[in-house]
Amino acid sequence: MAAFALALAVSAGLSAPVAHAAAEPAPAPRVHSQQYPPSQPGGGVGVAGAFELDADYDVLKYVYSFTNDAGFLDKEVLADADGKATIRWTPRVSGQHEIFVAAVTREGYSQVPSYGFYVLAGGHPAAHWRLDGTLTDANGANALMPHGSPDLASTGYSGRGAALGDPQDHLSGPVLADTSKNFSLSAWVKVDDGSADRAVVATADGTAFSAGLYYDAAVGRWAFGMTTADRTAVRVAHSQALAETGVWTHLAGTYEVTTRTLSLYVDGVGQGQVTGVEGWQASQLLVGRHRWNGVEVGGAPGAVDEVKVYARTVNEAEVKKLAGQVGLRAHYRFNEGTGGGTQDEVTGAVAPLNGKTGWELDRDDTSLRFNGPDEAGQEQDGEAHVSGPAPGIRTDRSFSISAWARLDTATHEDKDRTVVSLVHNGTSLLDLRYGGTSKTWEFVVGGTTVETRYGVELQEWTYLTAVHDKANAEVRLYFSGVYVTKVPFTSGGSAETGAVVEFGRLSPSTAAGSFWKGGIDDVRVYAGVLSQEQILAQAVRT
Repeated sequence: MAAFALALAVSAGLSAPVAHAAAEPAPAPRVHSQQYPPSQPGGGVGVAGAFELDADYDVLKYVYSFTNDAGFLDKEVLADADGKATIRWTPRVSGQHEIFVAAVTREGYSQVPSYGFYVLAGGHPAAHWRLDGTLTDANGANALMPHGSPDLASTGYSGRGAALGDPQDHLSGPVLADTSKNFSLSAWVKVDDGSADRAVVATADGTAFSAGLYYDAAVGRWAFGMTTADRTAVRVAHSQALAETGVWTHLAGTYEVTTRTLSLYVDGVGQGQVTGVEGWQASQLLVGRHRWNGVEVGGAPGAVDEVKVYARTVNEAEVKKLAGQVGLRAHYRFNEGTGGGTQDEVTGAVAPLNGKTGWELDRDDTSLRFNGPDEAGQEQDGEAHVSGPAPGIRTDRSFSISAWARLDTATHEDKDRTVVSLVHNGTSLLDLRYGGTSKTWEFVVGGTTVETRYGVELQEWTYLTAVHDKANAEVRLYFSGVYVTKVPFTSGGSAETGAVVEFGRLSPSTAAGSFWKGGIDDVRVYAGVLSQEQILAQAVRT
């Protein structure tokens, strides 16, 4: 027991009381938690819990640690005159956890109790306003009130959004979270004009905002700020890089009451933290507006979409998932079966068929065929492609592309054959293709290549999905709905938003070898990161 007491002292960074080294340790202190009861599920990721400690003897302080802490018994909390103390803690991950606690007395260190508990997965947001033409939340309740003339039919990040172009345009409604405790705010925003402060989403009372995500024009950066309890000052975390205008950006701000820390995330990546902040309870939610000294400020952010309020702290993995939300930018079903063009179902634009491109009926599925036999039945291998309008994605941000492809060559050629490309000024920024050297499916973007490692089956339909996950700095390739491989992607990509989508060729096309030969069907282009579940759900031709 003496060695055990000494080990506790060393682990806690304390000096063991030498005079009592041989004494039996005191009984383990009692641990009680209403939010996280022993041996059963409770609370949830991002939900703060209190662990009450007491003992039947005089206690100076308690040393403690949790399962995922770096050290053992490396934290401490002072006991009050009755020998009691409270540990406040917020879990970052779900599953089985344990708290280890030892009481420190004048004689030494107590035994350590076994207190295990189970943390539930993070709950749904307290409210989620999709802003797809309606002002109620996802449950059909908690309607926001429009002010000014917001355009609720404008193009959003995903589907429709709220365009707030006039300084008077904003939305207001209930907060649905206690902002004096753990909470999180998130939204997609596209700021058109960076010459002035632009409010995105805030919680407030009649005098000031308590917390808010916004564009700070003074420094040209995104910000998450919280006001002090006396409403006289603002504590702010800024983005590391300058904010980009005219681009959909995901912002998230979290507050953790046990450490009194606010954190800002931009496009799923942590930016900055500010500690020592004491939150206070707001009474109103504002979208596109802040309030300071009773005055409305920070209007006309541009466009806002997918506003979420959580009554807990979302963790890093959850923020990445929020920032990876997909927004469909182009979808070509190729179901027309006749005529000289095919329609994008997202924009309604018609893309013309060029060269040796035509229609085919494969059982019940209509698709495009590139370089099929001519009217005399002779094989063709030349100019064949379809050019559609720009889907508005950038290769330096998260995006996903999926397509069905069938390669109809007689053998596995040494030539590259392009299924889908994104082209700007005659040069392809990305290329989903058959690789002539590897004889596999490949995806090339920004000089980085990822391949399936499986040989291409000729004359067979294959479902391909390529994903650039910016938050995780990688490019992934999926084959028939199943993840195959990934490679790091750090080259940055292109910030160009005007690149057009093309099917069946690589630009610049220097030879017929870059043209596709076979079928292409059901091409989709997304901003954001398709999940494995979403990809698998689309692995059936419809």
